[in-house]
This record gives sequence, structure tokens and C-alpha cells, in this order.
Amino acid sequence: MTEPEDLTGVVRLFPDYASSTLWFADQIPLEYVDAEITSGLAGRLDRWEESYYAGLDPMVHDWYSEDLEREFEAEGRKLAQALAEELGREFRVQLITGQKQMFHSTAPAKNPKAAAAFRAFQRDAEERDRERERFREHLQAEGSSFGWTIYAPLKPVDPPEA
Repeated sequence: MTEPEDLTGVVRLFPDYASSTLWFADQIPLEYVDAEITSGLAGRLDRWEESYYAGLDPMVHDWYSEDLEREFEAEGRKLAQALAEELGREFRVQLITGQKQMFHSTAPAKNPKAAAAFRAFQRDAEERDRERERFREHLQAEGSSFGWTIYAPLKPVDPPEA
């Protein structure tokens, strides 16, 4: 399947990790109400996520049965396509479950409010990207650099001496 050229963003759809199965741009989870998706689709997404937790053995984080996993995957594909149709041809929906699958619609958005919300999310993400780039350029002009460092010390660490 060829991808349309006028795509502005990829919406990721996966359960776990947040109060929503929708993720966009800077990997920000989106509340369904903010995404302006229909209440019917939001309810289906909630039930789909509930089936994820109900179908997994919490001790080994594996499915209780292959049938539950297949049902979950099948419903995920239906939801990804439904979301793609609500958002229209401007967006792709990436379903992330056992594997990554991409969905999109070639038609205009069935839910123009949702498409407009995602266009606004995209503009906000692009502005954050521009701001980060300006900050990085400012630091480079001063001879500094920028990066993120994460550490979890086992004991308190004294700050380096100046």
C-alpha cells in the first residue's frame, strides 16, 4: 500500500502506560476528549484497553490464551482503521501491539473536529521542535552543548567541583 504524500502526522495506538491509548507527536498521551474523537470510538478504545489488562497474566505479563491475544489484535486493527477514518487522509495510525501496523484512510475526515484537533497538536509539536532547535543553536553559539542524561545513583552523589 502506498502512503499518501499529504500526511502530517502519525497517531500511535497502544494500551498501557497512560490513561489513554492515543499517543501523538512528542509521544504525548492524549485524552480522548482533547482529541475530539467520537464518544463511541472512545468507549471502544476504553473497552479494548480493559481487555488488554484482563487478558494478561500480571505475574508473567503474557496472555492467558492465544485466543485472547488474537481477539485483542483483531479489535486493535478495527479500532486503528476506525480512528484513521475519523481523522482522514492527513494522518496515519500506527497500531503497536505484538507488531507494528500502519493504517490510513484515503477519504476526508469523518470527524472534522478530531482532524482539526490533531492538526493543532501537530502545530504545537512543530513549535516545540523549533523552540528546542533555537535553544540548541543558542547553546552551540555560546560553546555549550545540550543533552539529556538520566541516572539512578545507588547512593547520593556529590556534585562535581567547579
